[in-house]
Amino acid sequence: MANKRMAVLAYSALIFSLIVIAPSCNSDKPTPPPSASSVVTYNPGEAGGVVEDTFTAYATVRAIDSKTRQVTLENGQGTKAVFTAPAEVRNFDQLKVGDRVKATLIQRLVVFVDKDAPNGAAHATMIASAPKGAKPGAMVAEAYEIVATVDSIDTANRNATLRFSDGQQVKVLIRPGVDLTQYSAGDKVVIRVTAQLSLIAQAQ
Repeated sequence: MANKRMAVLAYSALIFSLIVIAPSCNSDKPTPPPSASSVVTYNPGEAGGVVEDTFTAYATVRAIDSKTRQVTLENGQGTKAVFTAPAEVRNFDQLKVGDRVKATLIQRLVVFVDKDAPNGAAHATMIASAPKGAKPGAMVAEAYEIVATVDSIDTANRNATLRFSDGQQVKVLIRPGVDLTQYSAGDKVVIRVTAQLSLIAQAQ
């Protein structure tokens, strides 16, 4: 399920890439296949940890209609998608048939216990792009943070019940090695998700 979600997000990234960058190459070389990797880190004995997923995908511009501002993209498997770039699209005039764009999506999930964390949820978004005429590139970042309260801990079965601000309760497993004596009902669990999308034009 996680890989499928990443694939969908990466596909959206390829569409978005034509809005904020100006590709600078023209090549008939085969489009590389998408790639994905995942890294998990945690501190021994402590609850929580970090999961970082990276997904990279490529597409080639196959057709451009300057009047209607329609652009056709094709991935390495030959699948094509057509979209219309709005008037706000930057560097549209520099786009050429044969240009290749690359999108790298990094999703980072951080979970940790903070006994004094405030209840609630937070969200932030940032978009940055290179000015017209500069080296093509852009970055979009989003961050979400949710705080849950530990309702109960089942030490025998190594699971905990978390309660969120909307009243929803979720039972989660606790990995082996976590020292459960450090935690108790009422503790706060912070769940933080960040997504960073980097978009660049491929060098010749």
